[in-house]
Amino acid sequence: MDLPLKFAERMKNILGEEYQAFIAEYSNPPQKALRLNGFKPTTADLSSFNLSQMPYGENCFYYEDSRPGLSPLHHAGAFYIQEPSAIFPVDSLPLKKGDKVLDLCAAPGGKTTQIADRIGAEGFLLSNEIDTPRSKILLSNVERLGLTNTIVTNLPTKLISDYYENCFDAVLVDAPCSGEGMFRKEPVALQDWSEKSVLGCATRSFEALERGANCVKGGGYLLYSTCTFSLEENENNVKAFLQAHPNFSLVPLNPRVYPYTREGVDLPLCRRMYPHTAKGEGQFAALFKKEGDEKGSPSKKIGKTSPLSTQEKKVVEKFLKETITHWEDFQLCKTLGGIFLTPNSAFPVSGALVPGIKVGELTNGRLVPHHHLFSALGNRFFNKLNLSNDSVTAKAYIHGDEIQADTPNGWGAILIDGCPLGGFKATDGNLKNRYPKGLRK
Repeated sequence: MDLPLKFAERMKNILGEEYQAFIAEYSNPPQKALRLNGFKPTTADLSSFNLSQMPYGENCFYYEDSRPGLSPLHHAGAFYIQEPSAIFPVDSLPLKKGDKVLDLCAAPGGKTTQIADRIGAEGFLLSNEIDTPRSKILLSNVERLGLTNTIVTNLPTKLISDYYENCFDAVLVDAPCSGEGMFRKEPVALQDWSEKSVLGCATRSFEALERGANCVKGGGYLLYSTCTFSLEENENNVKAFLQAHPNFSLVPLNPRVYPYTREGVDLPLCRRMYPHTAKGEGQFAALFKKEGDEKGSPSKKIGKTSPLSTQEKKVVEKFLKETITHWEDFQLCKTLGGIFLTPNSAFPVSGALVPGIKVGELTNGRLVPHHHLFSALGNRFFNKLNLSNDSVTAKAYIHGDEIQADTPNGWGAILIDGCPLGGFKATDGNLKNRYPKGLRK
């Protein structure tokens, strides 16, 4: 791989004697990994994927010489394919079940889905992405993995910062960066690299860090991460932030990543992951803790989603009671032309692409269910059909075909080895396929 001369010089200064090992690693193919999804545990045998346990991350595995992305289980959200080194920052964030967390720059969704799993169904995650096309990719991953604790927004970071001051137990700022750590995987990052672009990214990253910090409540945590190596985007931003915010201090990351990382330059509590120190690409992470006991509540300036009218509520509740076993752990709301189940632990939110699980839309006095409902709550459906990952029927369903099965008439969910995949409407043994056309293969 031909690296820019200026980049090579900068890396020699950072790595010293390790530079040759770093360069040699670029001749090897990238390592691949996947993370099992706690929201959709599977009964399937995954031995065909040739998995080996990663030394960090929960339920994370390397895989070799297989293509799990083509599996019906991937469509069903049983796992998320993720760059291995990208798993280590969130693994170092002190999270517990029930925490309220903000992922400020969340697309495409690897770290968001990892956080959602860590905090569990009783937690709340606000997952924001300012770039509209990328926010749609984020949303598709949240839907595929069937997350029930996550709200996706497409809002400016300043608006998020002003609205949620001192609100979250933890905030992740996985900052937009020059992507030096991804040169092996993403040639476009290599082609676009320049020292000027590094400086521009450093400015944007610091701005995101400042805005994320404003949302951390007293005693909470702020995780800053990038997939780049530059001092300007990493340690220099950390130093500038600490100088501007004396109520934040650096704290150690999870010690189990230490054997696979190096200390930050002049900041030993920060950690750097390189291709020659771990099976993966490049990552940087710094963990801050906020002093004090400040706790805020969301500003009332933006407003909330709307409640359902009496008639709308009657129609929707009738559908839910007839279709799924329970849904009382959510609250009903409407916005964006649809009906949603919002986590009871959620803060007030507006401007959301999805304020929870999209139940569907009301048309001519009846509810037409959305794919998100089947994916997130398919296991709660009274009427469900469980298919094997390697079955012909599963592949036919993903292709968009109608299938035949002895099920009761009405709405139901297709499962793949226990993982909800999508929906159907059965009529006398004929299952009309409700898998979205854009997802079919």
